[in-house]
Amino acid sequence: MSGVEGRLSLMFCRFVSSNMRSNVWLTAILAPSIVVLTASFAGAQTELIQTPPDWGSLSEVLDRTRNVAHNGQPSEDQEASRSFLRDVAGDFVQFFTARQSLVILGLGVAGSLSVLPLDDDIQQSRLGARLPGQEGDTLSNVFMAGSHVGSTLVQVGGSFATYTIGRLAGKPNVTDLGRDLIRVQLLAGGVTRLLKHTVRRERPGGSRSSRTSFPSGHTSSTFASATMLSRRFGWKVGVPMFGLASYVAASRIVDNSHFLSDVVFGATIGVTAGQAVTFGWGATTVQVSPMAVPRGIGVLVSLN
Repeated sequence: MSGVEGRLSLMFCRFVSSNMRSNVWLTAILAPSIVVLTASFAGAQTELIQTPPDWGSLSEVLDRTRNVAHNGQPSEDQEASRSFLRDVAGDFVQFFTARQSLVILGLGVAGSLSVLPLDDDIQQSRLGARLPGQEGDTLSNVFMAGSHVGSTLVQVGGSFATYTIGRLAGKPNVTDLGRDLIRVQLLAGGVTRLLKHTVRRERPGGSRSSRTSFPSGHTSSTFASATMLSRRFGWKVGVPMFGLASYVAASRIVDNSHFLSDVVFGATIGVTAGQAVTFGWGATTVQVSPMAVPRGIGVLVSLN
């Protein structure tokens, strides 16, 4: 083994043995990098001096690394990962079995069915509508940002970013917030995807290439985050977050991406997911639930 390769391999083994118990995530990120660097140095030296690689030494290094990993005890991060998986599984159970979840889902189903006959009329009347007193502006211009705010990149990416920032900064409260945001996004996204590929409803305009209209994923993800944040931080955060979620929901109709009934049930999934993950938190909370009213759909907002 060359001097450079040997030193890198020794550094890698020392890193694994000293940090495996304290930071599995960091090990998982850095280990491939060390291996790539080692291979790069070895390849460069092979080109220069035309000597075959020492596969026996490399095998020895891998065996030593594997032994360290197998002999190590479960770290705090490993326990946290297992706890996270248990929590996610519990969230799905809560979503489909808790009485509060079933009530919200029932109201959402009733609301979606009540507005179903209006889907086409609303779609035709809202698209391209002009703003009062504005010559060139349409609703599409106003709601243009909704598709970005409710996207997977922003909602899921923001959740992981919050968790990562909390870990790097050593802020447990921020880490817990990111962890719960990830949980709620996994729950809302999982249920939404399941229904999309089960119902297979055509998008507005008869787009058969993408039968993923029902329910709205942008709406479910933003309402899930809004519900979780309102349960954790109270109405001062909940009100603006639900306002933002409603903006995203409206944008899906204006953009001709979803029908009203898609959006209504998307919001239902989001609220139910937020309640399932954060049930019982907070002294002062905002709860938003769809509700059926005569000849239409309403939204029930309650402060507790």
